[in-house]
Amino acid sequence: WAEGYEAGIGWAIGSGEEYEDSAYQDQVESQAIYDLLERYVIPLFYERGRDNIPRGWIRMMRNSMCTLAARFNSHRMLQDYVHRFYLPLALNWDRIGVDGFAGARQLSAWADKLRANWAQLQILEKRADTKRIIQIGDTLKVEVRMRLGQISPSDLSVSIYYGPVDSKADFLDRETISLQDFTQEKDQTIFRGEIPCRGVGRHGFRVRILPFHSLLVNPYSLGLILWG
Repeated sequence: WAEGYEAGIGWAIGSGEEYEDSAYQDQVESQAIYDLLERYVIPLFYERGRDNIPRGWIRMMRNSMCTLAARFNSHRMLQDYVHRFYLPLALNWDRIGVDGFAGARQLSAWADKLRANWAQLQILEKRADTKRIIQIGDTLKVEVRMRLGQISPSDLSVSIYYGPVDSKADFLDRETISLQDFTQEKDQTIFRGEIPCRGVGRHGFRVRILPFHSLLVNPYSLGLILWG
């Protein structure tokens, strides 16, 4: 399970590869499982001294408990729910309820306007100097030129979705940065930002556009998104 795996406390089946052919993926992963069992898991369990105690196995169990118990438990889960969901939603309820729920009416009208005009959004161009060699610690400057139509730049969350990619340009991992700096030229808006370089290898990026409003807790709730 990807969130909890670390070397020394368990075993990983492959490196997260995904294949379009599900039968082939089953074959690859079944071979990996049998290989792990034969070469590592079973020998470690049955490697015992005169006292018949699998000390290597117990060591791994203890490492797993020490590492994972603090991160994966109901107490931490409840804290996450309270701080990431319950409290923000309660505070947002207070904001939208002011003046006879004027905030709720404002948010509803804004959402209707955004749905009606979302199809006008266009990503016209993405600019980045990807031909040069980028050193670790450097940044890659990115510009995204858009046509917004009747939508205001402040109504949008423009982000760069980036990370290492495989030979098919599929993301192996990803992070996001927000492009908050923008300028307007006639009927076009240019968003700017910088992607940090923290590792070596082949990387890629995409542009992601989501709705933004100070009273909108979940930007995915409107079902509006634009990729470029």
